[in-house]
Amino acid sequence: MSSKCLNTIYIIGNVGSKFHTGKTKSNTTVFDFDIATNRSWLPKNATERREGTSWHKIITFSHLAELCQQNITKGTRVFVLGRLEYRTCQNELGIETKKIRIIAKEVIFLKNRKQKITESFENPNFTNFNTKEIYVR
Repeated sequence: MSSKCLNTIYIIGNVGSKFHTGKTKSNTTVFDFDIATNRSWLPKNATERREGTSWHKIITFSHLAELCQQNITKGTRVFVLGRLEYRTCQNELGIETKKIRIIAKEVIFLKNRKQKITESFENPNFTNFNTKEIYVR
């Protein structure tokens, strides 16, 4: 009897400046990009808050990859629904390294304070759709 497991991640962040488009061996489009998430905390016995940024590698495939390639620029705020994938590979020196990446299932482009999105399109998954966000599946 197999048990059901869950590998799901929801993440909101800002796209960095590194993008890459490619093709798999089976000619499927791949688009990867990095997003930054920020956090702040107050260390114990401290008076000033500290801040930190974490970077996350996002991988998209097929139609989602093509849509992300057309719509993502540095600073774009995105919501990503996906799964974690752990990979082991060797670097240039032959040292084994581990990488964590997020394989995106869905991406939503969110409206930045600095950015105005005026374009919207029909989406059968949402009945109350507005121009504050663009949904990509």
